[in-house]
Amino acid sequence: MPTLEEAMENCVWLCPECGYEHSILSDIPDTMDNFPEEWRSSDDPHCQGFWTAFFRMATKDVFSYWKHCSKCGRLLPVTCFDQHNDKPGSNAWKPLNRQAECKACKAAINANLNKERTHEQLFEGTINRRIGDLLSATDNKANPKEVFELFDGKCFKTGKILDYNDRKSWHIDHIMPSKYFWPLTKENAALLSNEANEAKSGKWPSEFYTDRELVALSKITGAPLDLISSKTPIYNMDIDTNKAVEKLFGNVRENSHLPKLVEGLRKVLIEHDLVRTLSPQNQKLLGLSEYQQKLDDQRALEEFEKEQTIEKIPKNYDFSAVESFGMAAESFVPANELTEEQRIDVLRKSLIQMMNHGGYRASDKTFCKQRHWLSVYRIAADEGFTIDGDYRYFKHIVDGMNLTNCKVPLNIDSLERSIKGIYSESFVDWSEDGLAGKSLDEYNDIKRCAEVFLTILSDNRPKR
Repeated sequence: MPTLEEAMENCVWLCPECGYEHSILSDIPDTMDNFPEEWRSSDDPHCQGFWTAFFRMATKDVFSYWKHCSKCGRLLPVTCFDQHNDKPGSNAWKPLNRQAECKACKAAINANLNKERTHEQLFEGTINRRIGDLLSATDNKANPKEVFELFDGKCFKTGKILDYNDRKSWHIDHIMPSKYFWPLTKENAALLSNEANEAKSGKWPSEFYTDRELVALSKITGAPLDLISSKTPIYNMDIDTNKAVEKLFGNVRENSHLPKLVEGLRKVLIEHDLVRTLSPQNQKLLGLSEYQQKLDDQRALEEFEKEQTIEKIPKNYDFSAVESFGMAAESFVPANELTEEQRIDVLRKSLIQMMNHGGYRASDKTFCKQRHWLSVYRIAADEGFTIDGDYRYFKHIVDGMNLTNCKVPLNIDSLERSIKGIYSESFVDWSEDGLAGKSLDEYNDIKRCAEVFLTILSDNRPKR
């Protein structure tokens, strides 16, 4: 799709009715007899203004376009054609990136291509969406009218002005999709036109929006920028799994494919280590009591950890200049006297204990947010277990630890952006001076996590 400037400079539009060629070099057609004669010449400012507006209309509002279906030959609005699926990292929203066949013909083609697919396979997508809805349910759901007003009645992606009363023309979209267990709260809701919503579909926000749009979206809604700008999707682990089970069994309908829903929910709970968050009654209801009992066998877990191997990291650093801070430092073997493998082993053991510290619910865990990696990194750097400022090395050793129970993967870009201000200083120099409101709450949360990790790390360090 050309830009306005490209269209004006290079494009010629041939009218199928009269054969007239429209271009920036053309006079205004004689058929438009409501224009004064002196305005019609191509070098007149009125004529140039006419063609500028002509090409602007032709390149701006793509949804006003009509398109021929390559299969049935009908001339239909562009919204009758599905968009091509873009690969992650590409420009996910392109104006006329539409398939050649209309939706009706495409459905017929797909039916022919999918003859071998069973009914259960075709229904699998619906099952997955239903499970996502169960796990992302919230009592604090976004109010459509409030979201509409928050975005000034305009589609956030296209800027198109929307009619509140035409409910079929706009949608309240999950910024972070429900399939990653994010609820439709006011902070996670965006106003999109029907067309933009179709293009967004289940994409993670960074796959659909530009960086500038992500910043604007965060400012409007309060959505955490470090989450929505992540290049990889992040699951929300702060969910009420018992409530999801209650909803599943509390509203059972005939022919609701209950066995398939139960099977799908079991699979998701196991995959994301959420079985432990269920009550004993719900574990039994889903047939997961025995599974959880095995996981709760601490001796088996310790044996499993011993069997894990840490790949040798070829890159060596000189830790001799790293000064050690911490509790009862004189009784510890200094980090610079440990081998790299020993340092990583202590760090890994401490991280595993840190991730299990706290209650059973994800939200009760001490380590449950992306910002808690800042706490871990700060203590690790201060105590000489990583190089302060070398974020890539820190990620390298964390990735090599095979932390199977980690539900908040390290986002190195988010960590690097966070190490500023007081957080760039040693932990002993942290201070809440000048902080208030949300910044103070976050500081206290990060500080508490750092204190816990320092205690755990100190307990695991070799003593003299």
